Amino acid sequence: MAGLFDTLGIGARSLTTYRKAIDVAGHNLANVNTDGYTRQRLTIEATTTGSDMGQIGSGSEGVSIQRLQNVFIDKQIQVENSVSGSIEVKQDALQQALNALNESLNRNSDSGTSTPGISQGLSDFFNALNSLSTTPLSVPDRTVALQKAVELTTRFNQTDTRIAAVESGINDRLQSDVGKVNTILSDIATLNKKISANESFVDSPANDLRDAREDKINQLASLIKIDTVENQNGASNIIVNGRTLVDGANVTGQLETFDPGNGKPLVRITGDTAALALTGGSIEGAISVRDNELATLRTQINDVASALISSVNQIHSTGFGLDGSTGLNFFTGSNAADIKVNPDLLADPRKLAASGINGTAGDNTVLVRIVQLQNAPVAALNGVTFSDRQAQIIASLGQQLASANQDASDQETIQQYLSAQRDSVSGVSIDEEMTNLVMFQKAFQASAKLISMTDEMLATIIQM
Repeated sequence: MAGLFDTLGIGARSLTTYRKAIDVAGHNLANVNTDGYTRQRLTIEATTTGSDMGQIGSGSEGVSIQRLQNVFIDKQIQVENSVSGSIEVKQDALQQALNALNESLNRNSDSGTSTPGISQGLSDFFNALNSLSTTPLSVPDRTVALQKAVELTTRFNQTDTRIAAVESGINDRLQSDVGKVNTILSDIATLNKKISANESFVDSPANDLRDAREDKINQLASLIKIDTVENQNGASNIIVNGRTLVDGANVTGQLETFDPGNGKPLVRITGDTAALALTGGSIEGAISVRDNELATLRTQINDVASALISSVNQIHSTGFGLDGSTGLNFFTGSNAADIKVNPDLLADPRKLAASGINGTAGDNTVLVRIVQLQNAPVAALNGVTFSDRQAQIIASLGQQLASANQDASDQETIQQYLSAQRDSVSGVSIDEEMTNLVMFQKAFQASAKLISMTDEMLATIIQM
């Protein structure tokens, strides 16, 4: 009798085991399209019981539900998320900067570009002065030349404003990303608390909570380069540049932006005075592209505007207008942001200095000297012309963007490879899960049959 009851126990345990196995397979299938989900598997172990014959098999039981993961691949994905975050923000900023210039190289055009940016404005300005040099007494031609000068200064102003808007957008993104980091840090600490609590009562990982935490960690890694260390209680500590920001269930540090005094916010840990040294993530990428590529671009555009103001004013101030006026600057301002045409000239085009000799209204020597600046090397621009310097700026920015695009393409390839590697271990295969379901169903049916047969045997014995 005892032997048959043991057999009933084997059948009952087997039913429970394979019901759990079917539940796990069903859970996998239900999450086949869930981002960040890690495939799970029921660990089944044989059970034994003691007897006068020694250890005798007593069936099997499901001892734990494990996440199928490759920890090394998951760590690599975390690292590469930081690289991708940095590259993406740089790529986006450089594209916006190129759009801000509103220029693309075209050596077949007179200006060297195919769009109405600063280069076209320079070409139109010098061409208008050249036309005026043939009719220096013409007030209408003077008006046209001054209008072309206004258009040029407007393009300088607009370009500077657009680049400043790109920088402002980066600063806004920086503030937003810091807020996201702090929110995610709190979410991870909360998940750590839940995971530790769950796993302290059940000898099995809190799989779905761990998936949620890993997703949060990957989100965080795309914003800022981090290191993670898992404690014995299952909690993950978050470390940034050697500083622990999440310790178990506690957030021990948060980020904040601050102005170091130049209007370009940086990031630090709340309570610190020094900026946090960042090595990856979108926050690092934003600060890097703003303080390097964009800052250099803005300086270069300002250098062109400053050199133009200085060169043209130096010549124009020595000449004489139709009304005998002299000593007037052609441009006001000092850089791309504030360059303007002298309002005195706009109010009275006769004051535009064309003559190099007082009282000789038909003379055009001053205009000719200004026009010659178009093709003259400018010392302040490393010995190249205004147009060539502008073309160099466009080409350099275009090359930086091309390099960023290539980096983004290469990084996407790496991410796709790592994602495929992860899916090969952690991804849900519908075919595999369906096969497992059939196998578990057959095992469940066989266990039920074992119980049914044992019940018949017990009934036979009772009837004897």
